[in-house]
Amino acid sequence: PKLAMPAAWCFGCAAAAGPWGMGPSCVRATPAGAELDPGGGSSSPTSGSDSDSALVPSRLCGPTGAAVAAGMATLFALYGSIQRSRGGTNGRHVRPLPVVRKRLSTSSELLGGLWPAGRVASLTGLGASAASAAAAADAPKHASTEAKRKGSESWALLLVALAFLVSTVANRIIFRIVLVPAGRFSHLLATTTNVVYLILFMARYKREQRSRSKHGATSSDLSFALRGRSAWLLSASGISQASVFAVMPFFASRLPGSMLPVMSQTAVPFSLILSILLLGRRYDLVQCLGTCIVLLGVAVCSYPKWASGSVVVAGSAISFVENALGLLGTYFFNSASLVLREKAMVRYKEENNGKEISGNLLNLVHSMWQAFALFLLWPFNFALLTSMAPGAYFSQAMVMGAQPVNAALIMLYWAVNVLYVMLTVTAISKLSSVAVLLIQAISTPVAALLFCLHLPMLPAEPFSWYLAFGLVVILTGFLLFEHKRLQGPAAKPATSTGPVKPLQRTFDLGSGVNEEQWSGDWFFVQMSDAQLGMLHCKDNDSTHVEELEMARLAVEKIKRLRPKFVIHTGDLADEFPSGSAEAKARGAVSERREAQLADAMQAFDGLGVPLVSCCGNHDIGDRPNESTIESYRSKFGDDYYSFWAGGSLCLVLNSMLWSSLEPDAERLFGKAGTVDLREAKALAAEQDRWLQEQLDKFGASEQVSAPPLLVFSHMTPFLHQPDEPKGYFNMAPGLRGRLLTAVQAALEKRGSRSKCHWFGGHLHRNAGGMFGDNVEVVVTSAVGTVLADRPDASKEERLNVSGIDFTRSRCAPDASGVRVVCVTREHGVVHRWFSLDSLPDTVDPAVDAARWLG
Repeated sequence: PKLAMPAAWCFGCAAAAGPWGMGPSCVRATPAGAELDPGGGSSSPTSGSDSDSALVPSRLCGPTGAAVAAGMATLFALYGSIQRSRGGTNGRHVRPLPVVRKRLSTSSELLGGLWPAGRVASLTGLGASAASAAAAADAPKHASTEAKRKGSESWALLLVALAFLVSTVANRIIFRIVLVPAGRFSHLLATTTNVVYLILFMARYKREQRSRSKHGATSSDLSFALRGRSAWLLSASGISQASVFAVMPFFASRLPGSMLPVMSQTAVPFSLILSILLLGRRYDLVQCLGTCIVLLGVAVCSYPKWASGSVVVAGSAISFVENALGLLGTYFFNSASLVLREKAMVRYKEENNGKEISGNLLNLVHSMWQAFALFLLWPFNFALLTSMAPGAYFSQAMVMGAQPVNAALIMLYWAVNVLYVMLTVTAISKLSSVAVLLIQAISTPVAALLFCLHLPMLPAEPFSWYLAFGLVVILTGFLLFEHKRLQGPAAKPATSTGPVKPLQRTFDLGSGVNEEQWSGDWFFVQMSDAQLGMLHCKDNDSTHVEELEMARLAVEKIKRLRPKFVIHTGDLADEFPSGSAEAKARGAVSERREAQLADAMQAFDGLGVPLVSCCGNHDIGDRPNESTIESYRSKFGDDYYSFWAGGSLCLVLNSMLWSSLEPDAERLFGKAGTVDLREAKALAAEQDRWLQEQLDKFGASEQVSAPPLLVFSHMTPFLHQPDEPKGYFNMAPGLRGRLLTAVQAALEKRGSRSKCHWFGGHLHRNAGGMFGDNVEVVVTSAVGTVLADRPDASKEERLNVSGIDFTRSRCAPDASGVRVVCVTREHGVVHRWFSLDSLPDTVDPAVDAARWLG
């Protein structure tokens, strides 16, 4: 399957050059119809002329080889998709092909799998060191399974792009054929086609409401489209498209025909600019280079016309420059129509927890506004596009349409065009508006190759090698534009041998996909407080056999799950770091700490997925200073940072910096030595500024389906209630309120449905609660030693060490555990804590999230 596309291209080249391939049999013929616009329609109903006559080909002409290559590529793609979906399971569930087809019905699940639909991340990858021998034996199996699953999704999306390309080419060809009898009535053809849209999409929408009342479109969808915040988006989209239909022929018919294919591709840079302004996207240099190469490829395809100096009707009082600017304006409106529709889809997803707006409803409302604009533009048609009076115009149109052949052609055009419109919405949803225009650019030379054949009512046009070469150039540019998505399926999962080392306050998961974008339901695993050496610390026993066994068991279990990442929210070792006040007070032995850390890192080696580290009080001290933090950074990287995962911004915080500044820190942490809090204050102030910057960016950004904000820290703001008093295991009320209020302010900027989930540990038991209705605090029990409350402890005592019954501490598979967190489109964030002996072997985020909620 990996050799499918190269093999297909080689076969096509052989078909072109071999004895059965292309010969000089397609010679110049009189062109019929007009140049084609980027949407698959005609830029001008007026055609040029040529004195050469068409000859009947004696052998297969040039387009045949290209068609054979495309057919072979399609067969190889289908074969690759089936083979990848049937790949071995290696102990893990792999979705079969029918599920891939089902997943294609919900574009938000696959939006980031291959194609861009929002801001583009810098996928720099994540370096990984060598795994242990045992882990290395299993890693290729997991990587192979993951590659097969991602490959199936990628092939399926490739088929979506191919289907849209085929529909675009078919629409171009049938439209050009229809223009032969109906070229004088282009505005009437556009109007009647729009009526067909209204009838068909109204019927489909009503049927969708009846048959899919639970999962399909609802009355709230209709309210959103007609009276909601996106009503102006759809109205502007429809009116823009109608303006293109009505105005484009006027300007295109007054410009040289050789200019039209190249000028039509200005829609691509227009869409780039509009997507940056309206969708908040960012494009890297490689993508910009790919776009330029696409435009160059179109210019190469058009070179023969430039060289021959072919022109169309140029008799007009309006200057050449004004006509060119007018045509560029129509291409701008064409781009705006696509981007505005995508903006409406994005807004609906954000306001409806990632659910997709009905494609039938979107097409229906778009067509309503398009029909309205076409009706208003009828005077423009009679004033500039035709010299006939209205009566003669309609009577001659009826005579033309009454002929059986013409009527059959027009109905065929309606059918093909409706399919094209439906696939356009699908392609915008699953790919992007920019990708749609790039695919339409690919269709330009493909359609030109097919026009070299003897089509009904059209003589064969001359074949030129510039068309084939230009097609290769355009495809190269398209692949460059999609380079990050195309890297995803082939990329191996990052293999981490312990905590990753983020630098410059950020890092990349190294998954090979754009983690800034929603790419379907996913899950991660949170574990906390491995804390090797804790179980026997009261006995001054240096052994940590039990905790090490639990850490190894956790790794063995998690390797089977294959989550996106694993995060450990603090306290790898029990011994405090040297240089901390706690180490001086307890007489900590640095050799013992180094042994604990070495065993912990060795146990977590070879997970096969990134292990993200969050610092805890036993990592940097209850009252950290520059020395302890620098020691932590040298081993694990930054003490606070951000990263992206599955469309969610993840913030990893150093909660101990804040706790050391609390007014009652001496009472809570003991008067162990003299600590200069000036260092902690300066470091905490830096973290405050950084956190506010991150929240401001999060609040100002636009993301598909409003993915949640995920926050991780060792100590959480509270344990059970937002108004609980300060204890050893939670933050002070003042700090708590400040942080949670800042998070809520960022969520409100993003939209009413945005939520935050704050995960932590430190308590060695499970707890949690809600702050308002959009911030959840989750406290996760230990993967190492689990503590127990004293039965007679008061609520306030249970917030402190005094409420613990250390005699009931346990470190065993039925007590120690981890939390599995699913991030889904339908249910949001759903999580469950499992003891190690009850942790399942597989997790399906969508299925398990629904089951856990039920």
